[in-house]
Amino acid sequence: MALLEQAEDFVQNLFKDKLSEAFLYHNFGHTLSVVNSVKLMAKDLKLTAEENEQLLLAAWFHDTGYTEGCENHEVTSGKIAQSFLQQQNYSEEGIAKVVSLINTTEKYCQPENELEKIIKDADYSHLAKKDFFEVSELLRMKLKATMNKDFSDKDWAKENLKFLK
Repeated sequence: MALLEQAEDFVQNLFKDKLSEAFLYHNFGHTLSVVNSVKLMAKDLKLTAEENEQLLLAAWFHDTGYTEGCENHEVTSGKIAQSFLQQQNYSEEGIAKVVSLINTTEKYCQPENELEKIIKDADYSHLAKKDFFEVSELLRMKLKATMNKDFSDKDWAKENLKFLK
C-alpha cells in the first residue's frame, strides 16, 4: 500500500477510534475536504513529487491533534505525523517539512512560501464554498460542545466577520 493510502487509513482509524463525536467540524470529513482542496490547488503547479507528497501528508495529519484536545492541536498533530512517518522510514528532512506545513495551519501563522500558502488556503477553503453556512454552523456547534463557547446568532456573525478580516 502506498504511503498516502496508509496515511489516509491511519487518520481515518485514528479519528474513528479516538476523536470525540463532539468534533462536528474538525473531523475526517474536514480533513478529506482539505486533502481534496490541496489536490485541486496543487494540480497545475510545478511541484516535485516529493513536495506534493509532503503537502498531502500534512493535509491528512493537520488536525489529528484534536484526538488529544483542542489546545495546541497543531503541535500534537505534528507529533502524530512524525511518529507515523518514522514508522514508515520517511526521511527526517521530509518529516520536518511535513511538520512545518502542519504548523502553518495554526490560525495566526502567516505562510512564507508556496507550499505553506497551499496548505493554509486548503484548510480555510470552506470559506469560499457553497456550503459555508452549514459548515460554519458545525464549527459553532463544535465550539459549544468542546470548549463551552456558546454564541448567539449575532455574536456568531460577528465572530465570522472578525475571522474573515
